[in-house]
Formats: sequence, structure tokens, C-alpha cells
Amino acid sequence: MTALKLDARPPVIAIVGAFNPAIFNPLWVAHHLHGFPKGAEVTMLEAMAEVPGGLAPLTFIEGVALTVSASRLDAIVLSHEAPRLAALEKVLIKLVEVLPHTPLRGLGCNLQFVDDDPSDTLLAFFNSPEGIEGDFTTHDRQFSVQLDIEGGILNFNRAEINGTVRFGFNYHYSPSEPEEYAAIIPDLVNKSREHASKLLAALYGLNEFETISYMKISEQEAVGVETANPIVESNH
Repeated sequence: MTALKLDARPPVIAIVGAFNPAIFNPLWVAHHLHGFPKGAEVTMLEAMAEVPGGLAPLTFIEGVALTVSASRLDAIVLSHEAPRLAALEKVLIKLVEVLPHTPLRGLGCNLQFVDDDPSDTLLAFFNSPEGIEGDFTTHDRQFSVQLDIEGGILNFNRAEINGTVRFGFNYHYSPSEPEEYAAIIPDLVNKSREHASKLLAALYGLNEFETISYMKISEQEAVGVETANPIVESNH
């Protein structure tokens, strides 16, 4: 069994722009982004989760939750299963359509792989050319590189922190028009995951990994409390 895991719990998609967080209440999101009609009853999953900056309450609708600040929107999914990613893509494409005048400055797909029991062969990749580790107690060894990829940039980070190895992939795109965002989103997570897994295999011989997610795939259970909420008629 491989020790390498893809942690699917952090935000998988981030969009940088100028947002009005107040409008992104769950019922607005359910109607305008998920397409539930007014008056429909929507099942929502309430959970606490770790997001950039600490813990935050999340509301999952169709397996997708959004956290929104004035300058950033993060999308979190219950799992990387096909129905969840399809719902994610629907929501983000609809976002661009519903808010066409919102200034957008960049889009990123973020993947985090963790190996908490790395082999000696893998740890050797973190030895510095100078061999400075031999003279000190080492707690944190990191390496970052920015690479051109088709249509965007890959920010790749590998780190060994107290015996745990982490690989971070940030696939960043900066289109200038809203329609271009909508064109990038379909299958972005799957394409990024495939690209990342090929790099891990080619560079480090890591050919397989497990996925950690909020959804326990085998039991079809999620961490949180489900609530059913009606969408109230409004003029928005």
C-alpha cells in the first residue's frame, strides 16, 4: 500500500478577483449557480473545514462549497468523484455567466500530495548539493520552481517537514476575458491531476496514490450535518 495520498480536502479551485461576499449566501448559490428553481427544497451539508486562514463553516450543495472574500473565491469538493467535479464545473462556469462584470484576475487548480512515510530514496531528493544537512538538525527542506505549461504556469513546490513529504501543484491561468475562464474550467481538475501524477511518477517513481476526501467513498457518508432548505422567492 502506497504512503502517498492526494489530499482532496483543501480548496481545489481558486479564482482571484473582486467579489461581493454578501451575495454568496447558500440559497443564492443554490438558485443562481446550481440552477435550483425558486421554491425548490435544496439539501445542504453543513461542515467545519480547514481553509486558508483557519477553520471556516462550509455549506456543501451537490458536493460543492464556496468560500468568498472580497478578493478571492475558493471552491471545495466533498470528493474527486465524477459527479462532484461535474457539479464544481457547472457552478464555476455559471459564476462567470451570472456575474459577467466581476473583475477576474486569475484562476488556479491546486493539488496537494502527502507522504507521511517516505522512503529513503525519496528523502534523498531533499538533500542539498552543499550537504549542509550533515552539520545541523534539519526541520524543513523546501524547493519551489515555476514552469511554463500550455496556456498557463505551474507553480511546483516540494517540501520535507519533520519527516513528512509534501508536493504542491498550483496550475495558474490568467485569461483576460470571462469567456476564457469558462473555457478553461471543464475537466481542469482531471487534467491537472493527470499531469501531476505523471510528474510524480517520472521524477520520483511515485506511481500510485490514495485520495483523502471529506466523503468516505466506500460508505457514501459525509462529515457534517445535512439540512433541507427551501429557496425563498425573491427579486435577486
